[in-house]
Parts: sequence; C-alpha cells; structure tokens
Amino acid sequence: MINVSSTVIIQGSSTTCKECESLSNDDLKKLPCFEYKEEDRIHNKECVVCLESFKIGEQCRLLPICNHRFHVSCIDSWLLKTPSCPVCRSCAATPIDIDIDHK
Repeated sequence: MINVSSTVIIQGSSTTCKECESLSNDDLKKLPCFEYKEEDRIHNKECVVCLESFKIGEQCRLLPICNHRFHVSCIDSWLLKTPSCPVCRSCAATPIDIDIDHK
C-alpha cells in the first residue's frame, strides 16, 4: 500500500491590499460611517488605533471587508498612510474600488 498525501491550494481573491500605498480622501468618503450605539458594544468597545473606549453618539467608521470599527478620525489618519485594516490587515478599499488587472 502506498500512502499518498496531497495539498490542495485554493486560490481566491486575497483580502490583503497590495494595489495601493494609501487611500485618498475620496476613497475615505466611500467607507461607511455610523453613530456608535449601546448595541454596538458587542462588536467593539474601543478603537484599536487610539485605544480609547467608544462613547455613545460618537461617529465611527466601518471597514466593509472585515467589519472592524474605529473612530472616524483615527482610521482616516491611518488609511491615509496605510491602505489596510490595523487589526487584520485586510484591504480597506471598498470591493467595488479594487481594480483587477486582466491580462
């Protein structure tokens, strides 16, 4: 009997962002914002950029690919320098904005 092992590599769209070095102000405007509410505490209690607790009524931004939440000013400053989520490194560009080069 011969033992054969194999590795299957599933190739899909990567969520890491290598398409750009930063996001523009126009890109930031496309990312959803919301007012932090009591029920949002199940998702996040603090912004991982500034490490401050979210307060009810504050404006927050949601990254649509990974669903991580941040203070608007904190994540906007971050994304102007780095186009990926500070928690999971997934691409912060909205899926519709990602340009796929077909060759």
